[in-house]
Amino acid sequence: MATTRQWLHGIFCCGTVVVFAAVSQARSFAPFDNGLGDVVDIEAKAMLLKELGFGGMTSRPGDTGDLLEVFDRHELEVFATYVVLKATPQGCPIPLAVVDEMRTLERRDTVVWLGVTGDTTREIVIRAIRETADLAAAHGLRVVLYPHVGCLLYTSPSPRD
Repeated sequence: MATTRQWLHGIFCCGTVVVFAAVSQARSFAPFDNGLGDVVDIEAKAMLLKELGFGGMTSRPGDTGDLLEVFDRHELEVFATYVVLKATPQGCPIPLAVVDEMRTLERRDTVVWLGVTGDTTREIVIRAIRETADLAAAHGLRVVLYPHVGCLLYTSPSPRD
């Protein structure tokens, strides 16, 4: 089985690492957080990312405060947080963990990747997207729709439909 270091090197060489660019910054490369799943210790993750030349990684709601504390010391960034809302025919609430995540990432240059799953109406999905975008904006963050298989927005035309 490949180690995280081998896997990250492999995806870097194959070009499947996410490239993030901001107007004020040089380009940075960042692996998805699930690519470091076998590296449990946050300090070890930071050291591995630096050693391999990455500028940070993506994340998802959870222990982001601890992650940021270590990443700030190593001058690494959380480029995106991956949020998936679960919709029902009755609605699509934003979980408290997502609210906390946005509060923790406030005023950082982090993008909220938003996916929505479930069986619901178009109106509920649109309302959930707008509410998430409003919450993100209140914390100085931006939202982009993340078209992923299994989500309600998984094809290019579907966000426009």
